[in-house]
Amino acid sequence: MRRLFEVRDIVVPLVAVGLAALLALGAAQLPPARFEPMGPAGLPYGVALALLMLSVLDVVSTLLKRRRSRAVPVAAPQSAPHAVGRTLLGLAVIVAYLLILQSGWVGFVTASAVFLTLLGAVLSNRLRGEIFVLVAVAFAVSMGTGLLLTRVLVVVLPGNGALF
Repeated sequence: MRRLFEVRDIVVPLVAVGLAALLALGAAQLPPARFEPMGPAGLPYGVALALLMLSVLDVVSTLLKRRRSRAVPVAAPQSAPHAVGRTLLGLAVIVAYLLILQSGWVGFVTASAVFLTLLGAVLSNRLRGEIFVLVAVAFAVSMGTGLLLTRVLVVVLPGNGALF
């Protein structure tokens, strides 16, 4: 069983390196810039570079762990009892968020704050004393993202385009 984990820990980052290469090739096919120096290929190149660097770090980390753990047997990780239910509920929250954004019932900041709060509550083990912190962080992140998208990057938000 341990052998499967070692192979997977190497293969998945190598697949990510291949995806980064495909992304870089796709970015190279984009037209040149008209108004700014980076052009439309800047973001795909940046994502490809970040994916490549993180994948290489993951492979190096896995190889170093493998070399250190040869003498010490490692037990297989145990899955949490409700991990599948939490995962499915988290996916349901994501789908609901996307549907609400697409429908335009509420603004981006409101939908995103509720989404981040619900997703944090679903994925968190300890929620009792931290719900107010979770709500505050979700609202701050949603507001910051909304302002960044509308004021700096000049992106039209989904739905009716309203922040709230």
